[in-house]
Amino acid sequence: MGDVTLIREWKKVSGSTLKMVGIITMLIDHLGLAIIARMMMTGQPQLSSVYSVMRSIGRLGFPIFCFLLVEGFDKTRSRAKYLFRLGIFALISEVPYDLAFSATVLEFNHQNVYFTLFLGLLSLCAYVSIEKHELPALVRWVMSTVGVVVSAAWMTRLSWHLAQRYILSNFPMLAIFGDTVSVAAIFCVICIFIVGLLLYCRRSMGADKMLNAGTNLAILFLVVILADLLHTDYRGMGVLTITAMYILRNYNVLAMAGGCVVLMFKGLNEIPAFWTLIPIAMYNGKRGLKLKYFFYVFYPAHLLLLWGVAWLMGKAFIPVF
Repeated sequence: MGDVTLIREWKKVSGSTLKMVGIITMLIDHLGLAIIARMMMTGQPQLSSVYSVMRSIGRLGFPIFCFLLVEGFDKTRSRAKYLFRLGIFALISEVPYDLAFSATVLEFNHQNVYFTLFLGLLSLCAYVSIEKHELPALVRWVMSTVGVVVSAAWMTRLSWHLAQRYILSNFPMLAIFGDTVSVAAIFCVICIFIVGLLLYCRRSMGADKMLNAGTNLAILFLVVILADLLHTDYRGMGVLTITAMYILRNYNVLAMAGGCVVLMFKGLNEIPAFWTLIPIAMYNGKRGLKLKYFFYVFYPAHLLLLWGVAWLMGKAFIPVF
């Protein structure tokens, strides 16, 4: 009984508290990018340490919003309306986002984070739909084949990029084979690994589960590639983060840890995201204050505010990316 009481005392963080932590860390991050970065670019390089700290704090925001997205997906009354809201605010937020960071009304090299969340939620809806409405076996076989090829190709591209960045750049003597042979070898190894996982799934859960898993794999990586092509914030890695958290959703801390591990493949600067494990460990699963539309409105509003501050400083037309 005492252990139960201790757990209850520990778990005092509600969903609304998590949302506020995400909002505050996101604001600090965007303040660093929209204001401090511009100050550094116009003759104040001594602010680089402040900038680095603010961007590191900002790494906590995105995984928290991904976690809350998965929570909302499981608990919302209407997933269609949830998806619609994200899509609408993605469109609404694009101009403020471009003004704040690209110093222009509209550009297409970077899209705001709502697009990433929208695509992540869309993939979750697709997984559930396939589970409820079983597709014909032939369609699932085709989709599974597509899933193996597309996911292996995407992971090969990521693996080769990481190898060049962290291994071959430091140990060039390891580049024994040419680039084409190396990439082909990585692709084959990844294909064998994925097929092995699907066959294990068939052995442990049956052919239907295997085909559903293969179909979900195709959907996931097609959405991941779409996020990459659209240049959404966090791109395909953001969609993968959401899916990882969804798979592990019954274990809050593990779900957040899995999402943070995925984000690390985007860059080692995402390591501070692991600090989110602390508030997630204290999460009590309750909604807390009703802040349903607060974040929706806050996101474009704070971007416009930051652009306004930059404009007052005479730095609004300096793009930061």
